[in-house]
Order: sequence, then structure tokens, then C-alpha cells
Amino acid sequence: MDLQIENNADPEYIPHPETFGWVKQVHTLGPAGTNCERAALSWAMRRCQGASVKLHRTMEQAADSVACQDGAVLVGVVAYPHLHSIIYAHIQKMKLLDVFIMNTDNMVLASRTGAEPKICATHPAPEKLLPITVERRFVSSNVIAARDCAEGHADGCITTLCAAKKFGLPILRKFGPVPMDLPSMVRWKSAPARTAPSTPEPAPTIYTNRRDTMSNKAFETPVEIRYRDTDSMGHVSSPVYYDYMQSAYLEYMHDLLELPKSEKLPHIMVKTSCDYISQALYGDNLVVCSRVISFGGKSFEMEHVMHIDDGDRRVVANAKSVHVMFDYDKQATYPVPDAFKESVAAFQETA
Repeated sequence: MDLQIENNADPEYIPHPETFGWVKQVHTLGPAGTNCERAALSWAMRRCQGASVKLHRTMEQAADSVACQDGAVLVGVVAYPHLHSIIYAHIQKMKLLDVFIMNTDNMVLASRTGAEPKICATHPAPEKLLPITVERRFVSSNVIAARDCAEGHADGCITTLCAAKKFGLPILRKFGPVPMDLPSMVRWKSAPARTAPSTPEPAPTIYTNRRDTMSNKAFETPVEIRYRDTDSMGHVSSPVYYDYMQSAYLEYMHDLLELPKSEKLPHIMVKTSCDYISQALYGDNLVVCSRVISFGGKSFEMEHVMHIDDGDRRVVANAKSVHVMFDYDKQATYPVPDAFKESVAAFQETA
């Protein structure tokens, strides 16, 4: 089992294992054999060896259980489609405690008869592994997908190699393991208080997207939240923040390079990530504060801090994007020009 710990600028973000002695139970998605159970067992082994693992029918039920008791931790997974709703539903009761990355078991397409399936049982997270022509039958976990296939509720399933073998299902295709980003959440008053870092990282300062008023370090793009941006809970849906990030990136770069919107930028977006801090609702106005934070040989990284456009400037999301210089005529990448670096430095006044 591959297991990695993510680094974080906050030295207290992933505490020493001894600080987790208060954890008595680790809750996650069941039944036995799920990737979430493997992750919970792994986390408990590393952080709190005396804790037991409790499995639930849904991740929502696991979260509800943790939110009302002390000494309990929820191990979730970022790929869980409704994780953002779980976070917002318990935003006053729970906090993020730890984040780690672990590979799933080998993901496979299995079939009850060995023939190509027409109807497949699958959890919503890996359903994109199926061809668009295959009908989906959504279930709550990879193990349930294998069980339902074996019981004849579906012709095939997207599941783990372990679950397919358990239910005696022929394997049609192997997709290999998938790295999972797994957050751990805890009831607010359960965990011992952390000592704040002695020198917290300053929040980026803002300037408007008018060149004649540029005076600090981050480029500001206003965003009006549309009704269609929200989910059934009334919050801005998590994928929409990636649209906000991309719009802010385009505004920044077209302004920096003084290019019309009809012209291509000389770089492409290759990687994105987003941390959700607090909720935003229909009717709110956001501001995305973007800046380039580092350069690589052929790439550069940007930070996009999204906050409510009011006096409190409450942050709702922190996003990052990586971009690679790209020549469309040659269809090839190339090193970041010094002139581009100098333009960015002058644009952000960091030179």
C-alpha cells in the first residue's frame, strides 16, 4: 500500500502521532472492503492505534455520527461527489484535521457473465471509467457495486479488484490504482487546541483590474454568483469554483499581455486544485484575487483567493493552478521567457 503525507506551510497542520491519543473511533464509508475502510484503518494505524473503525452505509451518516460525539474522526475522500455538501452541513460543528494521499485498490471493470455489460453498477466517483453508452446504476460504494452485479441487479460493475475476486466476478479491464486525497474531519471541541504559527502567512493584498490603479500584489476579478451556480443545498457547487478560477486566470493574463480576448494565450492550464473554506450563496458577490506565486523551467503556478465582496472579506475558497508555456504552431512546450517573468514581476510589483 502506497501512503504519502502532503506537506503544508503550517507546521501544525499534520501533528505528531502522539497528539491523536484522544481519538477513540474513526468513522467512514462501508461496508467492509471499501477503499475508505482501507484508508481509515491505515490512518488509525499511523495516528491512533487504539482507535476502532466504524463503517456506515453512506458518508453522510458517518459525518452525522462524528458531528455529535467527542473522540471521533471522519475519514472522507475528496472524490466523493457530495463531500462539499457534507462540509457545509457541518461547517459549524466540524473542522479539517488532517489530509493524506493513498492509492486505491486496483480499479476494474467486472462482469457477471464475462460479456461486455449493458448496465453497470458503480459508485458516482469512478463512473467516468465507463463508456458513455453503458447505462449506470449508482450505488453507495465499490463493494456494493460488486455485490449487486453478482446478485444480478446489473450486468457489470466498476469496482476494486479485491471486491471483484470476493464475489467471483470475471475481470474485463484493469484501470490500476487511483491516488485518493483523503481529508480527516473532527468535531470542533474534540481535538486539543493548536498553537498558532508564530509568523502566519500574510493574506494577499488586492488591486482592481484597472491598470491605472494597480498598487499591490494580487489581481482582482469580480464574480457575480448565478442561480445555476448553486446546488440543491443552495451553496455554490464545488466544480463551479474551477470556472471562477479559470475566468480570473484569463482576465489576469489578457490584461498582463495586453491581448484581445480573441487571441490565444501562450500557455495552457495543466493542473488545478481548490480548498473550500466557507459557503457562498446565490446573491453573493465574490472577488477572485489572483497572483503568480512561482516559476518552474517551463511552467508557473498561480494562486486564486476567493472572498465575499463585503467589508469582512470572508474567504470562501483557495485555489491554485499550474500553467505550461506552449507553442501552438509547433505543438510543443518551451521554457518560460525571462521577459514574461519580468512582466509578471512588474505587473504584481514584486520586483
